[in-house]
Amino acid sequence: AVWDKGLLVRDELDAVSDDQTFFRLAGEQNGFMLRLVDDLDCLRALGLPAILEMRVPGPAQPIYLAVARMRPGVFTLRGGEREIEVGEAAIRSFWTGTAYVPWKNFLRIDGTIPRNAPSSSVLSFKMLLRDIGCRDVAMTAAYDQGAKAIVRNLQRKYGLEADGKVGPLTKIILYREAKRYPMPQISTPASVVAGGAT
Repeated sequence: AVWDKGLLVRDELDAVSDDQTFFRLAGEQNGFMLRLVDDLDCLRALGLPAILEMRVPGPAQPIYLAVARMRPGVFTLRGGEREIEVGEAAIRSFWTGTAYVPWKNFLRIDGTIPRNAPSSSVLSFKMLLRDIGCRDVAMTAAYDQGAKAIVRNLQRKYGLEADGKVGPLTKIILYREAKRYPMPQISTPASVVAGGAT
């Protein structure tokens, strides 16, 4: 709804048997990317819609349920038109550890900084840092220690590994912090609200 776009899944994807490939291609067809997340605490901190891969007794294949809402200890999951509220302990017992989070890379910050990102992506990333209030960032194509320290602080705030690398999950939290990019939110976690802007 925030992205004002219904999901289109082309018929050709029915033949794709690998779930990760299916979700990646469906995301690309709809102008967004899907990121694998394997931590419920991280999902809660991101506060974004997600698709959970679940193993339930009976079917040999996993089932996929969308996270519609979250509140402390309880997730509301949707499968088709049906919604169920599930405690976190129950989710952990059936969840495979794979979740797909849709997001948009609004500024086309490509690659992972500092590993394989072009200099234009580093500059776009630094402009994004300035958007979130980090005024002392040097506008060069170098990934310097000051920018890396800001990234590490943001990663800690959202419960990510504070490695200083700007990959897909770190890009998501940067866009969240900027607050000017439309991202669908399903909750506002108390820890994130209390943390304030970095």
